[in-house]
Amino acid sequence: MWTLPAEARLWINARPARVVQIAEALAQHPEISSAALTTGPTNLLAADG
Repeated sequence: MWTLPAEARLWINARPARVVQIAEALAQHPEISSAALTTGPTNLLAADG
């Protein structure tokens, strides 16, 4: 059986008033390798792996 690494990316559209609070909460989870504020149709990116 082959095991391949996997990574998930979540593009999140959060309320602007809460986006920093949500990013900080996500960044505290050990499974999340990065959380970043973005511009465009979504304003938050979270990734694992």
